[in-house]
Amino acid sequence: MLKVSQAVLLERTSKDSKKKALQRIKARAELAMSNPKVPGFFMFPEGTTTNGSTLLKFKLGAFIPGLPVQPVCVNYPFKYGDISWTCDRTFPQIAGTMMGEYINYMQVNILDPYIPNEEEKKDAKLYASNVRNLMAKELGRELTNYSMEDALLYGDLLKYGIEESVPGFYMEQITKDYGIRVRKVKKLLKQFATADKDYDAELNVTEFAELLGVPKTKEVESFFRNQGKGLEGINFEKYIDVSTTCTKEITNEREEFIKQILSAFENNKANSEAGYKVYFKHLFEGLSEAQASVLFTNMDVNKDDAVCSSDLTAYSENNPVQFMLIKHVIGMQG
Repeated sequence: MLKVSQAVLLERTSKDSKKKALQRIKARAELAMSNPKVPGFFMFPEGTTTNGSTLLKFKLGAFIPGLPVQPVCVNYPFKYGDISWTCDRTFPQIAGTMMGEYINYMQVNILDPYIPNEEEKKDAKLYASNVRNLMAKELGRELTNYSMEDALLYGDLLKYGIEESVPGFYMEQITKDYGIRVRKVKKLLKQFATADKDYDAELNVTEFAELLGVPKTKEVESFFRNQGKGLEGINFEKYIDVSTTCTKEITNEREEFIKQILSAFENNKANSEAGYKVYFKHLFEGLSEAQASVLFTNMDVNKDDAVCSSDLTAYSENNPVQFMLIKHVIGMQG
């Protein structure tokens, strides 16, 4: 079906995939404008489905070429049950709702082609915003600053049952402030939600230690205070800040940090799995055998029963906060 419809496929969270898709969209749009026999693209600028009460921020793919677009407004009027597909509903639920309606209607309103002016051709955001305003007026809908990425994130908040305790924020702002995209934020959210045992939307030092796979020690408490800037608890946005700050510190000083850790291993005769585990238990008083095994497994990326520079490089990329905790504890213990 996708081949027959000549769809342009992309991975939502991949920057490279989006770039390639945009190039294909632009080339196809220009070809369609020059040759009437070539069909144009049918695009959904919100990038996802909603309950229809508002219009999300439009994605820019349809507007970057700076060519005319033809807005199409779609409504699904209902009497007994809303059939819209949102992140908190499953397909069987929607199918059941549809069967509760005697007739399911779809209203399609095809608007006149929208021809961008020179300013809109140069500014895809302005072009998209003006078209969205026009469609919202036609549909009688409100506008929202939330985007498709926000909808994806909200779906995870619902899944983890913390949508009410985590204050709303915009993915666009998170990307601007911390330089990360929705895939990374979803990963951090999963870590945060799993560790937040009391569902208060904050990690205390005990939960933070458990997240990092170590017992609560004075060194861990010191690291927690440093990263949390003296706060008693770390909320989700602060956890994003902690993770990205650790990543930046590692990026700037990776070689030196790795030398420090390898030197500590050598000085403490940690040169086999058993030796590393003994040293980890020295670093973290009360560390269990299982926790020591997980720490070693995380570090031994090459799976050769030893930890070398390349292992620590990969480890620092995969577990930046845990990596910085190890460095912090080694520094405190001399």
